[in-house]
Amino acid sequence: MSFVDRKPQLKLTFNDPVLEKANTMPVYEDVEDEYEGLLKDIPYSENGVPYLNIIGYYQKMEIRVGAPLWKKYANLIAALREQTNLVGSNPDPNRSYKIIGGFNGYHWPLGLGFRRLGEFLLFLGNNEIGYGRWESLIILLPDIELPFEGPSLPILPLDAFGNLQHLTWKGHRKQLLVSWLPFVPSLLRILITLEIQCDIALQDCCYLLYHGRNLKKVTLKIIQRDLAHDQVLGFIAPPVCTSRPLEDLCLASDDDIGPLLRPFRFPSLRRICFTLGYPIWSTLPDLNIWKTLQEIKIKGNFPNEDCNWIRSQCNPMTQFNFDRHGIQVKHASSFLHNDDSFRPPFYTW
Repeated sequence: MSFVDRKPQLKLTFNDPVLEKANTMPVYEDVEDEYEGLLKDIPYSENGVPYLNIIGYYQKMEIRVGAPLWKKYANLIAALREQTNLVGSNPDPNRSYKIIGGFNGYHWPLGLGFRRLGEFLLFLGNNEIGYGRWESLIILLPDIELPFEGPSLPILPLDAFGNLQHLTWKGHRKQLLVSWLPFVPSLLRILITLEIQCDIALQDCCYLLYHGRNLKKVTLKIIQRDLAHDQVLGFIAPPVCTSRPLEDLCLASDDDIGPLLRPFRFPSLRRICFTLGYPIWSTLPDLNIWKTLQEIKIKGNFPNEDCNWIRSQCNPMTQFNFDRHGIQVKHASSFLHNDDSFRPPFYTW
């Protein structure tokens, strides 16, 4: 059955009560016409290959703006129909999906490419795979500030992400708010795992931990000291200590992480992986996290005495991995390419 033939039954087939609530978002009357609208102004290579690739897998959909189409088709609409059929062929209403959206910053004008990726995600959630079935979302953007103007541009209906649990986000810190996926509290509250890959201020990370009240696994890369006066999300740490169910915390920082962690209690914390680009002794003794840990990985500039102190604070069964060689925490783009332990867990372009 073709994508267009399935169109009138899409919302009923998926039986998605969460999506039904998102009735403020437009549902396109003619899917084929809307696809044609999404395909306007697409740049092509000298060989006639469009710089737009959509790949459908079983329970996974990738939309990559700026990547060349990987397979020959009569036209782009034929390609889109085939890939969406691959993903949506199983009408099981309980089936969950991983959605990957990327814009590499090449071949398209920056503003148009960024906007078009948001429009594709909006179209996908409204017409093909309801937002309530998105369990995992990966957003890959270039590490440059992208233009995004005014409320007329697409905004994903965050209140419809009732089952979203895992969010990986790579890009420029300004897009944490200036985007079709703004990091507002209602989005953070539903997540179980969160991975952020950008240069970011410590107070912005505190915002993420405070509003991510259900987070069990968090990765933050890279906290930069020189961004202390360039916060994006705008947040003041709470005056009282707040408990969080975090179990796994991985971060890289050249700023003191004490102010990030001290406002919180983590009674379920089991694993930490820290890469620290400053003397750590000023921070570690003040952190009340050691008793519950089962695995500790710390890379940074610190003497052997600090390792012994950490061991003395932990359970005898705790596993340790200390790298005390001198390091320099770099900016996100170069750091992720040069350190295998922090290599992004997704595909390259």
